[in-house]
Amino acid sequence: MLAAGVTPLVPFSKNREPWKSKCQTCKRIVSPSYANVRNGHAACRYCAKGGVSEAEARRILFKSKVIPTSPYPGFKKPWDSKCQVCGKLISPRVSLVQKTGKACNYCNRRKVDPKDALAIAKKSGVIPLVDYPGPRKWKSRCKKCKRIIYPTLRRMRNGQNPCGWCARVRIDPAEAKEAFIAAGLKPIGKYPGVAEPWPSICLNCGEKVERPLSRIQAGRYACGFCSGRKIQDSKAKAIMKDAGAIPLEPFVGINEKWRCKCSVCLRQIEPKFANVRSGHSPCVYCSGKKVDPDTAYEFAISRALKPLGKYPGASKPWKVLCLKCQRTSTVSWVSIQMRRKNAGCSSCTVHGFKPLDPAYLYLITHPKKKAHKVGIGNKNARRIEHHIRNGWQIYKVLEYSKGLHAHKIEQALIEWLRVEKSIGPAFRTGDGWTETVPSGEISLIAISRKMAEFNKSKGKVVNTEVFKSRRT
Repeated sequence: MLAAGVTPLVPFSKNREPWKSKCQTCKRIVSPSYANVRNGHAACRYCAKGGVSEAEARRILFKSKVIPTSPYPGFKKPWDSKCQVCGKLISPRVSLVQKTGKACNYCNRRKVDPKDALAIAKKSGVIPLVDYPGPRKWKSRCKKCKRIIYPTLRRMRNGQNPCGWCARVRIDPAEAKEAFIAAGLKPIGKYPGVAEPWPSICLNCGEKVERPLSRIQAGRYACGFCSGRKIQDSKAKAIMKDAGAIPLEPFVGINEKWRCKCSVCLRQIEPKFANVRSGHSPCVYCSGKKVDPDTAYEFAISRALKPLGKYPGASKPWKVLCLKCQRTSTVSWVSIQMRRKNAGCSSCTVHGFKPLDPAYLYLITHPKKKAHKVGIGNKNARRIEHHIRNGWQIYKVLEYSKGLHAHKIEQALIEWLRVEKSIGPAFRTGDGWTETVPSGEISLIAISRKMAEFNKSKGKVVNTEVFKSRRT
């Protein structure tokens, strides 16, 4: 008994006789039998099951605003009581009240008095035809439409309309049919319900469709074929063939990829029917949006460029060897396709800035436009002379053996002006406006110093008088 946690207060009598003892843990007086304790049962019923004394049980109920009306039956047995809040007779269990802190099921809305349920039903607009059945459906009659309905008390107590007919959740089959006919559909078969699709025949195009009444009531389109959201397989295939795509599988959907074969280049493609119907080309290869590696290689050779690696993609750098100047460089598929260039190599092209040829980096100003400008140009392009004719005045010019050095410093200067100095363009149109800054926000001396800092003795200073004498 001592090992089980209780101290006997009287001498031992019999194995199965209650033995008055004192619990060493909760200090209560208990009477376990020696046989039960020996067989492994707990010696103190209070510590074993959370049991409490009658005084403690009453305090638990008082705390939950409940007054017992009968003697204490036990920790886990119903105890006849009266709720001080609603005044109803209840039978809570002390074990549950101690655990949840709630004693009255009426106040907790877990139980409803039939009289209260009847009052709630009448207030919501129904007349019950049978006694209150509990949480199940309650056969009643709607005061408004006089129909037999089966609402639940929970629905009525939450303020929802108990009548599905009055709430338009349910509808008479005749009314549903009239709604479909008004929308241009002839229903087939029995009315399935508001949310279930009802097979119908479109009175306009004659196609069979399935639409729920809820969509018709909401004003949504009735026939998918008439609205353009659906199309017959034969018509879809005819449209694709006219556009130059031969379908290789049945029609999959308007906005789904459709496996086809291009009738021009004979490649396998996956256009969307919606895009083709809108006028887009079905073939990404024929439209120039995509290219296969073999075609890209052949086109590069036609531009006198020999690829030195695998085709990386349309916009990624592709290492090539120029067959004209024998220089190695990187280009992209997009730049090779530019028709205004007569060659793919930037050094051999007729038009544009050549990064491998000698070039100038210049700083000029315009008094009337109140702007400074940084720019670059190849030595033989006479770019600076063009600016002089347009009213620009030269402040500083640097010469480089390769234009790529001038281009790098120009981009660094523009980034410094735009990002670090937060100075925008002086104007927005013409005359290389993207490289200009307002003269009132920064001086030529400040820009010149930054130009010298980025230069690092790579370019030499040029006498500006040379350009003034050549401007004509």
